[in-house]
Amino acid sequence: MQQSLPARWTIDGRERVAAGAFRSDSSEAVHRAALSGLGIALLPAVRVRDDIAAGRLAPVLPDSHIAPLDIAAVHPSHKSLAPKARVVLDFLKAKFPGEPISYPPQM
Repeated sequence: MQQSLPARWTIDGRERVAAGAFRSDSSEAVHRAALSGLGIALLPAVRVRDDIAAGRLAPVLPDSHIAPLDIAAVHPSHKSLAPKARVVLDFLKAKFPGEPISYPPQM
């Protein structure tokens, strides 16, 4: 069995190392693991808001600052964007404001 590397989280400007029996790059898998009681998790507030309100999860470091993470949406630039894809991109842009790198692609 291969040993999983510890997770590295930036909290309050300092790198923290979290090691445990479970690690995943899937926020859904980490969320389910936390709900199952497997340990602490670093998850977006939007994903855990309802669970915290219902008492299924509890904040561990509520006054700490967690470094923001980037979200990327990639599509072929040589094709016109399908209307459904445009709706998703517009939703992400509105829900997670920030400086887009290239949205829409600059010609």
